[in-house]
Amino acid sequence: MEGAGDLGLTSNQHPSGARVVRVSGEVDLATVSELQQALAASGRARPLVVDLTECTFLDSSGMRLLLAAAAEADAAGESFAIVAGEGGVRRALDIAAVADRVPVYVTVAEALATL
Repeated sequence: MEGAGDLGLTSNQHPSGARVVRVSGEVDLATVSELQQALAASGRARPLVVDLTECTFLDSSGMRLLLAAAAEADAAGESFAIVAGEGGVRRALDIAAVADRVPVYVTVAEALATL
């Protein structure tokens, strides 16, 4: 079981060719570099979907990283999406208006179907 400050990351290639990076635990200043490394390790696999449904906390450093990754993908003409169900992380994304700049979906299936 993860404790406070723990971050779990998995990265899988979907049959469609998309890379799905699943995040569990907390993304904050102490753990954001791990997420940054996971996104960088995905290389140019696109579309790239970041699944935050098991993420329990996302601070501004995590949001900045996601926005930067989305901007990089956009500049390269590649697809990037975020998945966040209901809860605190989704509310934080909504308050910060992240969905105005990056597609945010409720499920991974929904994200993959629209990319």
